[in-house]
Amino acid sequence: MLACCGDEPTPARTDTTRPQAARDVDVAAIAVADLPTAVLAECHAPLRSRMQRVKATVTLKNDRRLLVQAHLPDRARVREGPVDWLVTDDAVIRMDGEPVSVGEATLLRRLLRIVDAAAFGPLHRAKSCARAADGFVLTDAAGDGHLMQLHERSLLPAAFTHDGTTVRITDYLHTPSSWVARVLHHDQLDPVRVVFEDGGVLFPADYFTAPDGDAPTTGPTIRTPIPGAQVETRSPTPIIVDGKATRLVMLADPGDWPSRHDVYRPVIEELQAQDQKIAGFPCIFVDDASRGLLAAPFRRRGDGPEFEPPDGYWLSDVPQGRLLVVYPPDGDVEARIARGRELLERALANRRLTAAGPITAQPFVHLHEQPPSPELLADVAVRVWVRIE
Repeated sequence: MLACCGDEPTPARTDTTRPQAARDVDVAAIAVADLPTAVLAECHAPLRSRMQRVKATVTLKNDRRLLVQAHLPDRARVREGPVDWLVTDDAVIRMDGEPVSVGEATLLRRLLRIVDAAAFGPLHRAKSCARAADGFVLTDAAGDGHLMQLHERSLLPAAFTHDGTTVRITDYLHTPSSWVARVLHHDQLDPVRVVFEDGGVLFPADYFTAPDGDAPTTGPTIRTPIPGAQVETRSPTPIIVDGKATRLVMLADPGDWPSRHDVYRPVIEELQAQDQKIAGFPCIFVDDASRGLLAAPFRRRGDGPEFEPPDGYWLSDVPQGRLLVVYPPDGDVEARIARGRELLERALANRRLTAAGPITAQPFVHLHEQPPSPELLADVAVRVWVRIE
């Protein structure tokens, strides 16, 4: 456990320069017992009840991406391609029964530590706070402590240190109501990018339990698909899947990625401010009848508020039903969109299926954060789909 004074671990060198848009705050004027609440009010006001059970995409160097679904701080399911790992305090296992190397287990545990820091886990769990020589010690209900450093004259965390290991936060996503960590540095890793896909996730009761000899070795949530549908994979040939009901905020598509970012980001910020669940990547309508439209998909949370659209918002609904889906495997984003449309139109004709809506493409880009780079657009996953009767 970290002590409150005298024997704190020495953290890695941390750049605490205040981010340009951050509010200038005299932290010394805040009572130390009130500091965790003040930081969370500044950074995570709409996220206070949702950052213990999270779903996040972690991107390592060379654009290596892993999906981390975690009940913080110590349980996670991590997926990379077809491989699914379970990470707990006791062990790291592969859900397909294959052995896990020491290096693999070390990396996965580090990723869980990084996601916990990105989620401000030590702050959300803190039961007490005390000043230390180089920051503040946050102590949870179990007596475990983390040293937190803040960016200068701000309420934005710059680093969390635990058991001698420091995770630094060097870049934030800033919305009107939150500051969310997105680029982090671990002592033993290159910079890592974290994008939270959802918070407050309701995981199945046994989701973080190791399978026994009779249990299935893979296991997303069990669900009942529409008859004739299958679980969605990144299939290079069109397949029929069960689509959930989704709402769309419709926008005129300006056509280029920087302009798309400019119109898309405020919509996502409004949805997040109203506690809506973002339901996937941006939608671009690509068939002749609907070309020129862009949409932000979202859903109401099970126990959350209805969305109240501001003046000028145009909403559309995609009902639950069957989707014909394909992931073209080759080419840049435009080539994959064109190929996906071609494959779906051919499948509709060959299988005598009737489209019940426009052909839609979803490039896997986080458009609300920044325009995608040319390197990403040259090789990015694209989901192309159409509703069918």
